Amino acid sequence: MAKKKYKKIKRQHKRRIVLGLFLSSCVIVYLIGALLRFKSITPLSIEVAQIGEIDRNIHLSGIIVRDEKVVKSKEEGNITYLAFEGEKVKPGTKICMVGDSTVIAKIQEDIKKINEDILKEQNQRKEFSLVRKDIKNINYQIDDLVHKYMSTYSNRNYSQLYAIKSSIELEIEKKQSVLAQENSSALQELVALKKEYENKLFNNSDVITAPKGGIVSYYYDGLEEKFSLDNFAQFSEKDLKTSAELVDLSQNHNVKKDSPVFKIVDNYSWYILGTFSKELVEDYQVGDMIAIKLNGIHDSNLKAEIYNLKPLNDETMLFILRCTEQMPPLMFGRNIEFEILRDNYEGIKIPVNAIVEKVFLKVPKKYLQDSGSNKVIIKRLPDKDELIPVKIEYEDDNHVYILEDFSSVKLYDTIVLPENAQEEYVINQSESKEGVFVVNGGIVRFKTIKILAQNDEYAIVDGSLNNGIKIYDQIVSNAKNVKENQLINQFNIINNQQ
Repeated sequence: MAKKKYKKIKRQHKRRIVLGLFLSSCVIVYLIGALLRFKSITPLSIEVAQIGEIDRNIHLSGIIVRDEKVVKSKEEGNITYLAFEGEKVKPGTKICMVGDSTVIAKIQEDIKKINEDILKEQNQRKEFSLVRKDIKNINYQIDDLVHKYMSTYSNRNYSQLYAIKSSIELEIEKKQSVLAQENSSALQELVALKKEYENKLFNNSDVITAPKGGIVSYYYDGLEEKFSLDNFAQFSEKDLKTSAELVDLSQNHNVKKDSPVFKIVDNYSWYILGTFSKELVEDYQVGDMIAIKLNGIHDSNLKAEIYNLKPLNDETMLFILRCTEQMPPLMFGRNIEFEILRDNYEGIKIPVNAIVEKVFLKVPKKYLQDSGSNKVIIKRLPDKDELIPVKIEYEDDNHVYILEDFSSVKLYDTIVLPENAQEEYVINQSESKEGVFVVNGGIVRFKTIKILAQNDEYAIVDGSLNNGIKIYDQIVSNAKNVKENQLINQFNIINNQQ
C-alpha cells in the first residue's frame, strides 16, 4: 500500500516538473518573440513645434586680396632689415640694405665694439655724472616700454605697437638730449666714430627704400601679383581653391639678385574674393554696404562694400568685398572663412529632415459629393465605379486639391460626375507642396507649410495658414520612415527636443 502511494507521488512530481519546463519554455519563446518584434519596429522621432529663430548668415570661404607691392633686391649679398613687421612707413623710408657679406660683417663688428666702448665709458662716469638720476629714470621707462613692445608684438596687436614704438623713440631722444649735457671728450669721440662707421655701412650697401607709403610686411606667398584687383576679370572659381606656403622673408640672412625682400601693403583698403549663388546675389548689388564676421580672426563685426560682381555660370556669381577696417591682423594669410551677416528669422521652428514634398491633385469641385461627414469622389474602374473618401487640403474658386495616394487616387485616374455617370474627368493637373507629418491624434497626417527662412538644419515656417502647422504640433522629424494615415502605435516612438 505504501509502495503504491510512493509511486503515485513520484508520478505527480514528474508531471509538475514537465509542466514547469513547458511553461518556462513558453515564457522564453514569448519574450524572444516580443524582443524580435520590438527590434523590427521602425523608430519614429517626434519633436514639438515651438517658436524659435535660425541663423540666416551666409557662410563663405574666400581669398584675401590686398593692394601690395613686392620689392626685390637688385644685388646679391648679406641683408640687414631696418624696419619692423607691420610698421607704417612713408615713401622713401629705408627698409633694408644688401651688401657684400664680408665687408658688411666687418663693419657691423666694428660698430658692435664701439657700442661696447660707449657703454663702458658711461659706466665709468656714472658715479660722477650730474645727470645719472635722470638717465636711470629714463632707462627704467625704456625697459618697461620694451617689455610691453615685445608682448604686444607677439600678440600681433599692431594698433598699440605703433604707439609703444613712438614712446620708446621719444625716451631715447630724451636720453640722448640728457647725455649731450655731459662734457666728455672721450664719449663725443666714440659717438662720432660710430656715426662714421654707420655711414660706411650704408655706403657699402644697396639701401632699399619703400616705393610708396603703407605697411611693411615680410610675409610672402608668391600670389601677390596673381591676386591683384587688376586681374579681377580673369579670376575663376578654381582660383578660390588656391593655397600657398607662407614664407617669412625677415628670417633670411642672405639674398639673391631679383629675389623678394619685403612688400608694402596699402594700409587703408583690403578685399575678399569669393563666390555665392545667384539666388543670394539677388539681395545685393554693387555699392551696397554689408556686415561681415571673420571667423577665428576678429570677434567684432566689420563693414564691407560690395566692390564688384561677375557671373561665372548660370548658378554662381564671383564677388569682391572691399573693407577698410582691421587690416593689420590680415597681413599674413591668404585664405579666410567668414560670414555675411543677415537678420535672423523668428517663427515656428522645425527640423529640415521633417520636411517632405507631396503631390496634390487638382479636382473640379463639381465632381465632389457628400457621404455622411466625408467628401468623396467617384472613381471609374474597368468593371465598376468606386466611392473614394478624400480630404480637401486647400481650394480655390473652382477646384479643390487633394493629396495623391497611390492606393486610392492618383494622377490620370478617371472620375465621374455624381449627377451624370456619363460625364468623365481625367485628373491631369497637380502641384507639389512642402509639408510635414504630424501625429496629434495618434494618426499620421500631412500638413502643408510655407517656409519663411531655412538653413542646413532648421526652417522657420508660417504659423498663420488655416490647415498648416501650429505651435505644439507633434512633428515627425524623420519623415522618410512614415506614410499618411499610419497609426503611431506601429512605431517605436522617440521624443526629441530642439
